[in-house]
Amino acid sequence: MGIDHMTIGDAREIVKLFGQESNPGPGPWVIGQAYFIRTGTNYLTGKLAAVYGNELVFTDAAWIASTGRFTQAMNTGILEEVEPYPHAVIINRQFVVDATEWSHPLPREQK
Repeated sequence: MGIDHMTIGDAREIVKLFGQESNPGPGPWVIGQAYFIRTGTNYLTGKLAAVYGNELVFTDAAWIASTGRFTQAMNTGILEEVEPYPHAVIINRQFVVDATEWSHPLPREQK
């Protein structure tokens, strides 16, 4: 079969052979849920607004420069250094190291 005669289904099968879905589903992410996220370089908090193939969009987001003592921050919601974003933030899903639900008010004040 030549490439000119391939169907979309054929292309999808080829993608599966290489182990990379072109548009992964939402996975465990829940729209409207607040999250604390660790990437390779920093932490973020925010409310999940949308899930796309390789991107997550968060509103009310903040870069967390320092959590202070991590366990206390997770239990109390008190973070040492916070830099709120003025707009929504887009995060590449491939760079998320781990994430957990954030059950505290999202930090919106700089400190």
